[in-house]
Amino acid sequence: MSSLFAGESAVTPDADVALRADAIVVARVGSVSAAPPETGGAASLWIERVLKGKLRGGRDIIWVSRKDVSAAQPDGKLWLVFLTQNGDGSWRVQKGKEAQAVENMQSPQIASAAKAAGSYGAAGEGEAPSAGELALWIKKAAKGSQKAKRDASAKLLAAGDAARSELLSALSSDEEDVAAVARTLLPLTGGGPAVNKLRLALEPGVLEVQSGDIRNVVVHFANLSDADMRFVLGQSAWGETIEAATSYRVRAMVGKTASDEARDAAPVLPATLPKDYGKPRTEGSASLPLIRTAPNLGTLPVAVRIEIEKGTVDGKENRLLKLPHGVIPLPGPGRYGVRVLFECPGPRPDQQKLIDANYWGGGRLISNEIVLVVK
Repeated sequence: MSSLFAGESAVTPDADVALRADAIVVARVGSVSAAPPETGGAASLWIERVLKGKLRGGRDIIWVSRKDVSAAQPDGKLWLVFLTQNGDGSWRVQKGKEAQAVENMQSPQIASAAKAAGSYGAAGEGEAPSAGELALWIKKAAKGSQKAKRDASAKLLAAGDAARSELLSALSSDEEDVAAVARTLLPLTGGGPAVNKLRLALEPGVLEVQSGDIRNVVVHFANLSDADMRFVLGQSAWGETIEAATSYRVRAMVGKTASDEARDAAPVLPATLPKDYGKPRTEGSASLPLIRTAPNLGTLPVAVRIEIEKGTVDGKENRLLKLPHGVIPLPGPGRYGVRVLFECPGPRPDQQKLIDANYWGGGRLISNEIVLVVK
């Protein structure tokens, strides 16, 4: 069986190999499991870019057999991987096509694979629905049969921000059932992209702070499904992941009207974590998972306290953005874009029985961006 890390020699992909692959991705190894004797264990691939297939870069995490990635380490290295999907939906590294180590996203191996993928590359985003379509879906969600209501609600939620303005207008409708639909669905829009029917929404949209201020931001886990959703939000040794400094992407904003591209190009400000971060609070104690539940078609809010204070990091005077488990030094007053991240590979293939009872399906969530104005 092929090994993801068996060799690093470049293998020029051709159209035939690309055609047989169900997916061609650039990925990194996020974690590896202990090896159960019956399966040999598994390794999670965190998808960074998709050259072919329905996987989504920056959003999906999949598991493959550790036998395919016998030397895998979660070291951040990028790999070009050709994948085949099994009948049960699981993934494996394509036989006879060992993955290649790549230096960065501009590597010639990636360009060659993208050229080979050609017309069977990753599908683009579909067109946004029209205002007329959105209005019709809202009406069906309010007045249709049970099946029509479910289907229309699913379409509205899939539309995301495109549906938000129509839902806002429907809040003031004279028809109570239409207004009720808007009240139910509106909190589930306005956040980041949904992954496995879960999305993150961060509020307030703009927050002004100065040294000495203590404020709360609220992270909403929005459950777009019709069943309650349970997921692991952290460990008892160090608290909820969403409260950790490493769960935040903070960038200095370039001008008041900077484009999304300009903001995303700005460097992420590094977090400084305490030395005991991640260690059990009591020596020898077991770290237990913290499981939270988001109700069906509802949100689970998690309030996070932040504080701005002046302090010294590595001998430099800074304004510090303090989070429950660490600090992010800010270069000075100004406007900062803040997003929240939540990344979880979900159950391994050998844990299928646990999915419905205990886990969200897994993936990489990123919230909408809020503006932090530091005075």
